[in-house]
Amino acid sequence: MENNFLSFEEYMILVEQAPIMIWRSDTTTACDYFNERWLVFTGRTMEQEMKNGWAEGVHPDDLDRCLKIYLDTFQKREIFEMEYRLRRHDGRYRWIFDRGVPFKGSDGKFAGYIGSCIDVTEKVEAREYLQKIHRKLELLVNERTAELQQKQKELEELNKALEKQAITDALTEVYNRQKFHEMLTQEAKESRRYNTNLSLIMFDIDHFKLVNDTHGHQAGDAVLKEMAKLIGENIRDADLLARYGGEEFMILTSHTDRESAFALAEKLREKVRTAKFDGVLHITCSFGVTQFHDRDTIDSFLKRIDDALYKAKNNGRDRVEMF
Repeated sequence: MENNFLSFEEYMILVEQAPIMIWRSDTTTACDYFNERWLVFTGRTMEQEMKNGWAEGVHPDDLDRCLKIYLDTFQKREIFEMEYRLRRHDGRYRWIFDRGVPFKGSDGKFAGYIGSCIDVTEKVEAREYLQKIHRKLELLVNERTAELQQKQKELEELNKALEKQAITDALTEVYNRQKFHEMLTQEAKESRRYNTNLSLIMFDIDHFKLVNDTHGHQAGDAVLKEMAKLIGENIRDADLLARYGGEEFMILTSHTDRESAFALAEKLREKVRTAKFDGVLHITCSFGVTQFHDRDTIDSFLKRIDDALYKAKNNGRDRVEMF
């Protein structure tokens, strides 16, 4: 007592009256003591709990995990903490927090483990409830996120469709006049700034009114669509094909001088002349070609290409004229 040590009797009173469940094991891992609080909780006798009898009260789903933690740390002589369900005297399982600590005997050698346990059922159930709520919230967030992503995707697709609609001719699915003027302005600036070649080809279908009058407007529409497809397949990806109005089309070809543009126009003219259009026997086109100059404005550039096409038509159609 002079060294503030408890006597054996005082120690036993403390252990037996402690508001926690206490157990002890020897060096073989077998339990050799349980305090009164443990026995009241389980409703079993000391003899029933001794050695490995206590394990009979552990929930079957927790037993393997519980024993593994106990035996693994026992071999390492380390402190362990674990939660498991233990059957109470009324047959209900309660969550137990168990802390085991190795101890030494009077000879200073390892003598076994002493463990203390408390009922943490409310804490565990509250934690599980919060985890359940968290999972539900996470699932809800994931669902909402997926919905938002889908809506975003639909919105992007709609915007793309609207953008395409704004710059595309509905019948032929090539660029429309508005997009052509936008690209013409941009390419003219680039040509002037970097001193690069820029040429323009304009063509229209010869006697197209006769096609409509003879075969009907549906046949005329089919010719326009087939024409756009045929021309589009025979120009570069970098070239811009646009329906300028009615049966008139424009091809804006960058980094190309007028001689090269003239050669391209001749190739296209021949492709059209020898092609077979559904429901129509024979189709030809007239082409005008010109090149952009430093002194040009957009209006003067367009006026010159229009004059070149007019000359091709005046000189007999199914031909290419260059200014």
